[in-house]
Amino acid sequence: MHSIGAQKIAMPSLVSKELWDKSGRWSDSAEELFRLKDRQKTDFCLAPTHEEVVTNLIATAKHLTEIHLPIYLYQITSKFRDEMKAKHGLLRGREFVMKDLYTFDANESQAIKTYEKVCNSYENIFKRLDLPVIKARASVGSIGGKYSDEFVLPSDLGEDEIYKCNACQTAFNTELVLNGSDAECISCKSNDLTKMNAIEVGHAFLLGNRYSAKFDAKYSSNDTNAKNIYEMGCYGLGVSRILAAAVEVLSQNHTICWPKALAPFKLCVVLPKRGSKEDTGNGTVFGQQFANCLSNVLNEDILIDDRTTQTIGRRLTGLQTLGIPYTIIAGKQITDEIPKFEIIDNQSKQNYFMTQLECIQFLENLL
Repeated sequence: MHSIGAQKIAMPSLVSKELWDKSGRWSDSAEELFRLKDRQKTDFCLAPTHEEVVTNLIATAKHLTEIHLPIYLYQITSKFRDEMKAKHGLLRGREFVMKDLYTFDANESQAIKTYEKVCNSYENIFKRLDLPVIKARASVGSIGGKYSDEFVLPSDLGEDEIYKCNACQTAFNTELVLNGSDAECISCKSNDLTKMNAIEVGHAFLLGNRYSAKFDAKYSSNDTNAKNIYEMGCYGLGVSRILAAAVEVLSQNHTICWPKALAPFKLCVVLPKRGSKEDTGNGTVFGQQFANCLSNVLNEDILIDDRTTQTIGRRLTGLQTLGIPYTIIAGKQITDEIPKFEIIDNQSKQNYFMTQLECIQFLENLL
């Protein structure tokens, strides 16, 4: 977010009915909204999104002019939605963590440029996470606006249904198709489509003046001082859902696979069993020293498995459930004349025997 010039703010989770009435969403949101009253019987809700709050904030800043635009404001906070059936842990919960961004531009052409910039930023985030996310055109739903795109991970567990065109690679939500039995691509009109289930992990909306007009949110023109309505966009990433979806999509059998960028630790050093030939031959001390060396060279926290009363094999079985990408074992070759560690790539299941220097060079290229 910082790379595109966004500023981090904090907005309240408890929002008055007055703001939601102004946008018209208090009555439109039906059962999904958590509603409550204070001791004065004033109505509030626990915000699932913050379009009303941020637009009201900008509307009160009467001094803003065209020279201050664009304005990008984001937060990372808990959201609340009264789901009919919360399930699958973090994939669909009544409380969840979201990164939401709200943008304010001078006109529609600038807002579209911002929209493309943010979508590209989201795609770069998912590339860094090494997640096979698809960008798909979607319905604007109750949030409203001119159009929207969602970012989805293909998965049988997903509740979204997506068409992907085999001719032009355009993807779109099935909600945009009126007749499912005669569906065609929204771009090239081809009927050669692949239908799949997917987990939504992000969404972008080009809002236009859906909220800014209702809140009378205006900026002053540089030339004429005329007051003009902002063109807005809103963009969300489901932080907690991305965690759950990544594990769901990448993991195999009983082995958790995290994206390297999300793994709690990228490396684990497994020390020899206590009393073993490797332990008495200074393999344990060497392993601990190497773990400290790796931490300094790679600038990473290293997990040291010092459950040395257990065999290495038993400890490896347990480590598979943590999703750590690489395991380094101070095993049988650690006491050789030229000591070697065993490195296991826990995702590809390949293993390598390397000296201390070879290990460092190997890991520097991967992490």
